[in-house]
Amino acid sequence: MQFVFKAALSCVAIMATRPCTYSTWPEISMTNAIKAVEEEGLTVRLAAELYGIPKSTLYDRIRGNVQHGTKPGPVPYLTKEEEVILAKFLIKCSQIGFPRTVSEVLALE
Repeated sequence: MQFVFKAALSCVAIMATRPCTYSTWPEISMTNAIKAVEEEGLTVRLAAELYGIPKSTLYDRIRGNVQHGTKPGPVPYLTKEEEVILAKFLIKCSQIGFPRTVSEVLALE
């Protein structure tokens, strides 16, 4: 039992110290790598090494699986402006004594 607990703690310690490599390259490097592959005829592997980008990421961008310049995740339901307007509306409703519930906010159109 004690061995299992120590092993679990060591896994947590390893995960906590592992550096985050998610999207750590500059966007200009991705643009240059795509140009190098498409226009100069470099291989995806060589361009990925030259510009410091994961080859699978570069390959996905070149094949069109992921569009260049997009952010990961779903598209936001509200724009930033709509979010600000909704937040001001909800704060005002709360201040005058008519707070809205989550279900009421979700039902707004």
